[in-house]
Amino acid sequence: MSAVTSRTTWIDRGSANDLEFVTFAPSGHFELLPAAPGGAAHTESGDAVYAIAPRRWFAPRPGDALRATFEAAEAGGAGALVDVTGQWRCLDLEGASAGSILRNAIDIEAVLEGREIALVTLFDAPCRVARRPSGYRLWVRSSYAAHLMTLLERLGAVRAP
Repeated sequence: MSAVTSRTTWIDRGSANDLEFVTFAPSGHFELLPAAPGGAAHTESGDAVYAIAPRRWFAPRPGDALRATFEAAEAGGAGALVDVTGQWRCLDLEGASAGSILRNAIDIEAVLEGREIALVTLFDAPCRVARRPSGYRLWVRSSYAAHLMTLLERLGAVRAP
């Protein structure tokens, strides 16, 4: 692993009220959501919904309207809503060399080619990673978060206040 010299920061966004929704069979409830794993949709209110597997979506920090949509679908028997709060710790890796830091573990460009999100292992830490305009958003399994944060700092990323 090589250290990166240009300034890259990481921001700990903590855990949030994250949800996953799993459908049991194809359903008319979800035509507007991405069908293929790795896809993403963004609601008018700014919520992101990521397809993480066939008929399975991850909604980090969903707003009330999106939560209500998933709750109504569950109540109608279309699937199961799972509260995954606490399973994932959200980190933003920002700056010109954010990609260089991740390339110490994986070929991030190849992993995200044609995808909005991917499940990867970064330095032994299971993560979901998505692009952001200023870098990457990582959802790391909470039990691995401290380990990953330490490694990001060793590689030259500075914790933002």
